Amino acid sequence: MLNPDAVLALARAAGQTRQFRIAQPHVSIRMAERGVTMKCISRARQTATEATHQPERDRWKLTGGVDVDGAELMLIVKVDRDVLVVTVF
Repeated sequence: MLNPDAVLALARAAGQTRQFRIAQPHVSIRMAERGVTMKCISRARQTATEATHQPERDRWKLTGGVDVDGAELMLIVKVDRDVLVVTVF
């Protein structure tokens, strides 16, 4: 099982290793509703400071990250062979 530090490291490195994707169409809808861009997701992924496991769905909540405007952006991700962004808050 992954630990929080490993999940944060994977999330930060995912853009460089091209192992980052978003769940379509759910995330695209949430992004449009919240005015979030792919750059915002990338910034939040790279700046997240805490990863909390959500065992009921085997997902991770990444908090402490900010978007391109410096506003807090929480991500819910699933980690398998890559980092899948499931939703944004």
